[in-house]
Amino acid sequence: MKTTLIILLIFLSLTPLAASAQEHKTGILYGPSHAFALQAPQGWVLDNKSGVSQNLYAVLYPVGTSWRESSAVMYSRGILKGDGIMSIKDQVDKTVKEFKESGSPKISVQFIKEITAEKGHKGAIYHYNGDQWGNHEAVVYFEEDKSINFIVLTTRTKEAFDSSLKAFEEAAASYMFITDDVQINKK
Repeated sequence: MKTTLIILLIFLSLTPLAASAQEHKTGILYGPSHAFALQAPQGWVLDNKSGVSQNLYAVLYPVGTSWRESSAVMYSRGILKGDGIMSIKDQVDKTVKEFKESGSPKISVQFIKEITAEKGHKGAIYHYNGDQWGNHEAVVYFEEDKSINFIVLTTRTKEAFDSSLKAFEEAAASYMFITDDVQINKK
C-alpha cells in the first residue's frame, strides 16, 4: 500500500507542475501527518505557486482572476494535532482567540452544518464574521486521526461571500483523505 501511495503521489505531484496555474483542477496536499486530495470547483483554479510565500501550497480563485486580486479566494492546509489542538472545537477556539489577539475583538463564529465528502469523511462548516478588515470567511474542518485538515473561503465583501458559497461547498465535498502515514524523503 505504501509503495502504491508513493507512486500515486509522485505521479499526481509531477503532473500539475508541468501545467500552468490556470490548468490545475486537482491536487494533493501533504505533510508529515496528512495527505489529501482536493479538486477545484467549476469555474475556479487550483494554484500551487501563488500562495507559497504565505506557506499556502493550495490556493483557489475564480478563473480570470488571481490569488492577489480576487475578491473571493480559498486555500487549504492541514495541521498536526497537538499543542492543545486535538479536535475541531479546539481549532475553532484557537482561531477565534488569534483573531481577537490580532485586532478583531468583534469576531464571531457560527457552526453552520456538517457535510459528507468523498469516501464518507465528515466535515464541519463554520462561518467567521467581524474581523477588523470586514472579511467574511467560511471554513470546513475535517478531523483525522493525526491532523485537522481544512479549506477556507475568504472574501472581501458579503456579496462575494454569498456568491462563492456554492463553489466552497463543491471544493469541500471533493476532499478525499488519503493517509496520515506520509513519508517525505528529502534528498
